[in-house]
Amino acid sequence: MSPLRMLGLFILIILQADADSDCPAETNPLTLHPPELLVQYGDLVQVNCTSEVSNHTFIEWTNKNKTVDLVTEDFIVWTVNVSDWDIQAQCRIQLNDGLLCSKDLKLTVYQNPEYIDVYAINGSHQADEGQEYQLQCDISDVAPVQNLTVRWYKGKSIVKNETNSSDMAKTPASYSFILKSILSRDDDGVEFTCVAELDLGPEIPQKPVNASVSVQVHYKPGVVCPTTLVGVEGNFSLSTVPWPCTVVDGNPPADVKWFHKGKAIINASSTMTRNNSGEYVIVASNRLGNATATVFISVEYPPEFEDVSSTVNVTMGNDVSLDCTAKGNPSPKLQWYHDDEGSMDWSIEHSSILNISGINSSATYNCTAANIHGNISKQIYVNVIVIPTMPTPKEMTTPATKEMTTPATKEMTTPATKEITTLAPDKPGVVCPTTLVGVEGNFSLSTVPWPCTVVDGNPPADVKWFHKGKAIINASSTMTRNNSGEYVIVASNRLGNATATVFISVEYPPEFEDVSSTVNVTMGNDVSLDCTAKGNPSPKLQWYHDDEGSMDWSIEHSSILNISGINSSATYNCTAANIHGNISKQIYVNVIVIPTMPTPKEMLTPATKEMTTPATKEMTTPATKEITTPAPDIHPLVLKPARVVVRYGDSVSVNCSTSLPEHDGMGWEAPGDTEMMENVTYVTWTVENLTDWKIEPLCYIRRNTQQHNKTLPVTLYKTPDAVDISQVNPTGPMLEGTEYQLQCKIIKVAPVQNLTVKWYLQNKTIKVHAFDAADGRPKDAIDTIRIIPNRSDHGAEYQCEAQLDLGPDGPQPPPTKTSSPLTVHVRYAPEFKQGNNTEEFEPGSDVQLTCIAEGNPPPTVWWINATWGSQSPTITIRGATSTHAGVYVCLATNEVGNVTRTTTLKMRDKSNHWLWIIPPIILSIIIISLMCYYHLKNRGQYDFQLPPSSMPMQPLLANGSNSSKA
Repeated sequence: MSPLRMLGLFILIILQADADSDCPAETNPLTLHPPELLVQYGDLVQVNCTSEVSNHTFIEWTNKNKTVDLVTEDFIVWTVNVSDWDIQAQCRIQLNDGLLCSKDLKLTVYQNPEYIDVYAINGSHQADEGQEYQLQCDISDVAPVQNLTVRWYKGKSIVKNETNSSDMAKTPASYSFILKSILSRDDDGVEFTCVAELDLGPEIPQKPVNASVSVQVHYKPGVVCPTTLVGVEGNFSLSTVPWPCTVVDGNPPADVKWFHKGKAIINASSTMTRNNSGEYVIVASNRLGNATATVFISVEYPPEFEDVSSTVNVTMGNDVSLDCTAKGNPSPKLQWYHDDEGSMDWSIEHSSILNISGINSSATYNCTAANIHGNISKQIYVNVIVIPTMPTPKEMTTPATKEMTTPATKEMTTPATKEITTLAPDKPGVVCPTTLVGVEGNFSLSTVPWPCTVVDGNPPADVKWFHKGKAIINASSTMTRNNSGEYVIVASNRLGNATATVFISVEYPPEFEDVSSTVNVTMGNDVSLDCTAKGNPSPKLQWYHDDEGSMDWSIEHSSILNISGINSSATYNCTAANIHGNISKQIYVNVIVIPTMPTPKEMLTPATKEMTTPATKEMTTPATKEITTPAPDIHPLVLKPARVVVRYGDSVSVNCSTSLPEHDGMGWEAPGDTEMMENVTYVTWTVENLTDWKIEPLCYIRRNTQQHNKTLPVTLYKTPDAVDISQVNPTGPMLEGTEYQLQCKIIKVAPVQNLTVKWYLQNKTIKVHAFDAADGRPKDAIDTIRIIPNRSDHGAEYQCEAQLDLGPDGPQPPPTKTSSPLTVHVRYAPEFKQGNNTEEFEPGSDVQLTCIAEGNPPPTVWWINATWGSQSPTITIRGATSTHAGVYVCLATNEVGNVTRTTTLKMRDKSNHWLWIIPPIILSIIIISLMCYYHLKNRGQYDFQLPPSSMPMQPLLANGSNSSKA
C-alpha cells in the first residue's frame, strides 16, 4: 500500500474515533450475508457486509473492536479460518455526515464430542435386583455445552434426557452424566446406551455419538408347584418331579434341593416307591435368597393281592370266607364272579371278602382288582370234602338205598379227579429291566434277579448269567467296579430257553488318584494342585482355602487348581463326593524363600553390622512363619466372569479388574486384545465372533519390574450337525437270540470330552456313555451297543441322544440332539399257546382239534397222524369211531424253525358203564341171605345141604331125623 493511502486511512481512523457512533436502526445501511453462522472449529468462513448507500468514508470488519480489514467500497468480505472460541465479529461503516453504524455477526463455534464412554461407577457390570445401580457417561471436548443433549436408553426405550443449558461456556470441556436405576430380573442382560448430540438446529444436523454397556442382574430364584404331584412307582424320581413345578431359575443359577421330613434328599435320582409317598419341600436357592414350595407326592402303583392262596378246603354244608384283599394306589376296585363251565352266573362288586353259607359243591370263584394302573385276577378253587357215613340197619332195608349210594359215589370221585391234573410241559420266560444299579461289595449276580421276572417253566428252569459271551461260573461272587457292563440272563429247560439283556452298573464311593499332601515351590512361581478323583457316579469336586479356620474362597467342579505367582505358604483343601460318600484331603504348599547374599562392597562398609543383622532377622523370621502359619494367596487380577462357555461364532466380553491402587499398566493378550492402559482399574476383552478353538486369553498387569498374569478359561463348543442311529453288525432282519450291534454317530461336535450319549429302548434309558477324548475341535463321535433281541422286541424303537454337558457356566439345560427312531424287526421260531393234551370222545360224535401257533414270519400249521396229514390249524372228524383214536401231531414251521405238540384221542368204553351195578347185586344177595337166616332160626333148624335128587329141602324133627322117615 502506498504511503499516501496509508496516511488517508490513518486520518479516517482518527475521524472515526471522534465521530458520533449512535446510529438509529432505520438509518443503518449495512446488510450481512449470512446474518448468522454455525461454524465447526477450524472451518473456513466467509461473510459479506454490504452498504445500501455510497456516501460513506469506509467499511471495516472488527473482532473484539480491533480492525481486521477496511475498504472504501460499498461492500467488504471477511474470510477467516475459525480458531478462536470467542470471536466477536462486527461490520462498521463511517458515513460522510460523521455517523458510525455497525452490525454484529451472530457466530456460534462448535465441536462434536471427541470421545464418549459409559461404565458402572462401582466397576462391575453386575447388579443385584432391587438395589440402586449407577452408570456414568463421560463425554470429552464438546462445545458449546449449552447445546449438548444426552439421552439414556434402556434397550430401545428412553429413560432419561439431560442438558447443561445453564452452562454458557464457549470453549470445549468434558462432562459426566449419571444414570441411577433400580433393576429387576426382567432387566437381566439389558443394554444401556448413552447418546450425546449437539442440538444446533435443523440447518446443521449433527450425527449423535453413543456408547453402550450390558448389565447382568442377579436375583433370587422362585418356585411354584401344585399342591399335589402324582407319579407311578418305578417310573419317576425327585430329579424328574420338577417338570410340573415352575422353577424360576435365579441368577446366579439356582441350586435345587428336595427335603422330606426335615432332611435333605441326597440322591434325588433314586426311583420313588410307594413307601416314599408324603409331603416334600423343594428349595431353590442362590446367594441372594431362596424360594420354597411344599408339595404332597403320591406314588401310585397297580393292585397287588395280599393273600395269594388259590385253594380252600371245606367240609360240605359248612360256611366259607374267601379273601380278595388287594392293595394299590389308587385303592383298587374289587369284583367277585362265579362261572359255571365258562358262563358267568353272578357277580359281586366292592367286597374284599366273599362269604358263602352252607356250601355243598366244589367250584371256582374269580376275583379281580383294578385301578388306573392295571388289573389283576386270581382264582380260588373251593374244594368241598364229602365225608361218607355208614348206613344204619334201617336205612339198609329201605328201597332208596340205590338212590343214596349212586350220587354219593359220583360226588366223591369227580372233584378228586379234577384236582390231580398234571401241568403240561412248557419252556420258561424271563423279563428284566434294561439297567440295574448296585453298590460295590454289596451284591452279586445271584442276588440280581430280584428285579427280573423269571417265568419258571415245566420242568423248572436252570438260570445262568453270561458276560462277554462267557458263562459266569460263580454267580455268588461279589461284584466290583471292574464288573460293570452288559450281561445276559438265560433261563432254560429241555423245551427251550428265554434270555434278557441287562446293563449292570457297579457304583462305588470316591477315591483320590493322587494322595500327595505336600508341594514345594519357589516364591513367585506358579503351581498346580491335583484333586483328581474317581468314583461311580462321577464325584463332584470342590476346592476351598481357609485362613485360621475361616473359609475365604471356594472353587467347584475343577480337578486342577492353578495358582499363579504364589508368594506365601498355605493349606488348600479338596473334597470329592457322590451319593455313596465323600472324602477330603489337604495339600500344604510350602513356599521356599531363596536368600540373596550381600556383595563384597556391602560387606566392607561400616554399615555391615546394621545390614546383616536385620537381613538375617528378615530372612529367618518370615520363613519360619510361612511354614507354620498359612497365609492366603491374593492375586491382583480378578476376571468377571472367571470362566466362559461360548457357542462357536458367538460374541464374548470379559472384564479384568485390579485392586492395586498403583500400577504401570494393564491389558489383554488375545485376538481383539486391548493395548496396555495406564491409570485404569479394569480393561475389557471383547470378541464379536469367537472361532479360535485354541484360544487362551491372558490378562496382565505390570507394576515396577513384575508382571502378573491371569488366563481366562474358555470353552468353545459346537452342537452336533446330526445324530444318526443304524444297525451295523450284522445288518438285515434280526433273529431272536442272536447278538447285534447298533451304532450312534454324532457328526461334528465339540468338545467331545463333554459329550454324553444316552441309548433308549421304547423311551427307557438302557445305556449311558461319556466320552473322554481331549481334542477341543469338532469331530465325529461314535458309540455302539450290543443287543440280543427276543420276540417281545419286535417292532420296538431304539434311539440315541447326544448331550453336551458344559457345566454350570454352560447353557442350561444342556443342549441335546436326538436321532430318529430305529425300528427293529425280529424274526423268531413258532411257539404254541397250548401244550400236549389228551381228549376223550363218544363213539359216533364229532371231534374238532385246533392248533394255534405264533411266530415271525407267521408259521404254517399241519396236523399229522400215522395215516394222513392236513395243512390246516383246525381239523374236524365226523362220526368218530375207534379207528380215529390215536396220537395226532401238530407241526408249526417257518423259516426260523419248527415246533410240534401232540393231542391223544381216546374213545370212551360203554361196557364199563354197567360195572357200577355189580356191587349193589352182591350186596343184595348178602342181605337176602341174612334175612333167611334170621327167619329160619326163629322157626327151627334147617339143612342147607343140597340133596342129590335135587328134591326140596325138608324140615328136621326134634330128634334130628327127617320127617319122611317118621
